[in-house]
Formats: sequence, structure tokens, C-alpha cells
Amino acid sequence: MNTLPQDDRFITFTLNSEIYAIEVLKIQEVIYIPEITRVPGAPSFVVGVINLRGILLTIVDTSVEFGLMRDADTEYSRIVVVSLGSDERIGLLVDDVSEVVSLKMEDREPLPMLGGGRLSQYAYHIIHYDGIPVTLLDLERIVETVNWNSAA
Repeated sequence: MNTLPQDDRFITFTLNSEIYAIEVLKIQEVIYIPEITRVPGAPSFVVGVINLRGILLTIVDTSVEFGLMRDADTEYSRIVVVSLGSDERIGLLVDDVSEVVSLKMEDREPLPMLGGGRLSQYAYHIIHYDGIPVTLLDLERIVETVNWNSAA
């Protein structure tokens, strides 16, 4: 079950020209894309792993899991390292990190009917920011999926 964010600050990023947001409190850091080691047999959305200062970090291509087309990495592509407050971290491969914004939870709208699309499993609301729809992601659900699939 989704809980409302503890803070109104979110980091926004793009995937396939769409804007998404995750609570700032869940972000550990944003890094350039280093060399990623592929993992044979990993789920299709797991790009591989990197060594981040002695910690093995799983890198997830969220666009694949959301059912979106992924463009080639550019100079703006980044990895958003997210944490759930424990030692559990993953890196989300994104097209571009935009900015930190304040979003009012009272302005949130339910997701439109997506016809059973995969994104509906990972997103919980849309908020219009400066007239642009921003999809709020449920980070806990993304991490659960990665852990479940990695254990399989």
C-alpha cells in the first residue's frame, strides 16, 4: 500500500520524454554513468552492476520495466542512486535529471486508466507542475520488484 511522501520536495527526471519524480529524501546521489558490468541471466530491466565506492550496486533501466522505448545514453544520462533508509540501494538509469521541485500533495490526481500497463504498478499519482504532468513513482515497489526478480 502506498503511503504519502514525508516531504514535498522531489527530484524530477526524464524517461522517454516523460517527467517522473521521486522524493528527495530517498535519493542518495546522482552520478555519471560508469562502466556497467552485465550480469548473465538477470531480468531484462537489470542493466548490470557497478562498484560504487566498494558497494556492489544493481543498475535498473526503469524505462524497460515501465514498457517504454529507451533511447541511447547521452551526455545527460545519469544514474540516480536511491536508498530506502537501510543498506538497500539501487541505481536507476534515467535520460536526464531535471531539478528539485516542491510538489503539493493536495494537488495530486489519480493515474489515468493505463489499460493494465506496467507503469501503473510503480506510479501512484500525477501532479501538474507548471502545467506539465509529473508522475510520482513508488520507489518501494520498484525496489521490491528488483529484489524479487533478483532472487528468482
